[in-house]
Amino acid sequence: MRTCKSSRVIAALLITVFIPLRYTNGQTPTTPENPDKVLSRAIEEHRAGNFSEAKSLCRTILDKYPHYIDARNIYARVLSFESHLQESLVQYDSALVYDETNEDARFGKAQVLAWMTKFPESLSILRPLAQGKPQNTVYLTELAKVQFWFNDFSAAYDNFVKAYSLDTTSVEVMRWAARAALTGERKDDAAVWYRRVLREIPHDPEAQFETTRIWYSSENEIQVQYTNESFGPPLDQHHGVLSLEYYHELSKNWKPYARLARVQKFRVTESQVGAGVYGLLSYGNGMFAQLLLSPSATVIPRFDISGELSEVLFSGVEAILGMRFLIFAKTQVLLFSPGALAYVSERAWISGKFYVARTSNGQSSLAFVASGVYRPTENFTIRLTGFGGDESFRATTIDEIVAFQSRGFLLGMKTRLTKNFGIDGFYQSTSRSSQASSNLLGLALLAYF
Repeated sequence: MRTCKSSRVIAALLITVFIPLRYTNGQTPTTPENPDKVLSRAIEEHRAGNFSEAKSLCRTILDKYPHYIDARNIYARVLSFESHLQESLVQYDSALVYDETNEDARFGKAQVLAWMTKFPESLSILRPLAQGKPQNTVYLTELAKVQFWFNDFSAAYDNFVKAYSLDTTSVEVMRWAARAALTGERKDDAAVWYRRVLREIPHDPEAQFETTRIWYSSENEIQVQYTNESFGPPLDQHHGVLSLEYYHELSKNWKPYARLARVQKFRVTESQVGAGVYGLLSYGNGMFAQLLLSPSATVIPRFDISGELSEVLFSGVEAILGMRFLIFAKTQVLLFSPGALAYVSERAWISGKFYVARTSNGQSSLAFVASGVYRPTENFTIRLTGFGGDESFRATTIDEIVAFQSRGFLLGMKTRLTKNFGIDGFYQSTSRSSQASSNLLGLALLAYF
């Protein structure tokens, strides 16, 4: 850490003393007779978003007055707004070479370090600033933000509360206090802060969305679902599944569940028991795991274990990789399901997955599933899915995995009727090349408490 800091100081000195500042458009700067007036113009251009002009004015000043710290701080700030973070950091270090106590340079450097995700270094600057001026809401709020980004939600929340006690009109502080409370699993406190935001900005989208979500949040959920699939000739059969699932939210990041089901396939009825969990391993990294057992089954799998990992590749796009292993009465199946998910907006996303299966007797299958989800409100969701290939994405019988070539679609809607009750219904149409086509109806009753 000491070597890194020394390198930045040396770089700052080189830039200030030995390397002349360059100018845009090949123009030669004029020497400002009143640098304060030029700096005022630079600040105005910066506030107006004219970053190129603001930088040019700052460089004009610094060419004649390299020790003019205010000009160097504005120059560094403009660079940071243009995402030139390393260059901005060098300029702040250069200002601190001339005056290591300069608060604007220290504060600006702390912000840049935070944007570079160097949170411990940023906090080491912000803490003394906030302690030295305990009535300064800007320093206190920035300290709380960096603590939030550093996942110290409890300390962040406490400092946002302190900042609010100093300025009860700041919507920014209210909003960040709500975020810190919600992320720290203090839902009641978060609801109070978001209601304060709504008093100041009645139709604020974030506050409206999160207030509704908090209202409908619950630690426990029970789903009772029945699906009936009607096959045309030559099968002329009905397949049905009656299931009961219980979910419990251990924390914001972990939600395990248990499952009981009665499955009727090809005039055979079998029982199934299992459990699973949805989890968030870290920011942008999710997981799902499930184990289903039906020891004496002859049609559905006797042993069915699956898992899935998702990871954010870049803003709005996630990669998905799933694996499933099934043991039937007479064969075993290994199935891989790579895919991707992209967020179209905060309320809509699309996804696509391939399902590649291989059985222990050498058979293989391939399917593709594409889905779109739209959630106009927190308590209403519409989903549309299309699929083609083998039915390995269902994989409840061996024939679905290797014998049924099909294509079709699913349309579903889920709504929260009240705080404690909801309903989920869907319809699926499946056309098969060599087997009977089918229509499936599903209905789930949901209870939250």
